[in-house]
Amino acid sequence: MRSKIIIDDWEQASHSVEMNVPLSEGILGKGDIHAKLGDILIGNKMGKTSDGEITVLIRQD
Repeated sequence: MRSKIIIDDWEQASHSVEMNVPLSEGILGKGDIHAKLGDILIGNKMGKTSDGEITVLIRQD
């Protein structure tokens, strides 16, 4: 996989424009989320593992 989707919070991210449309059209699902940002920060999940990988952070302010 060349990209990973990282979110800060499921409830917020699922209502953002970047996620709302793909979720409603069935293109993305909860299983497509790699990790929450907090899990990466505390070391429970890896972020990028190679230079060619793309990380997408979806958050809503």
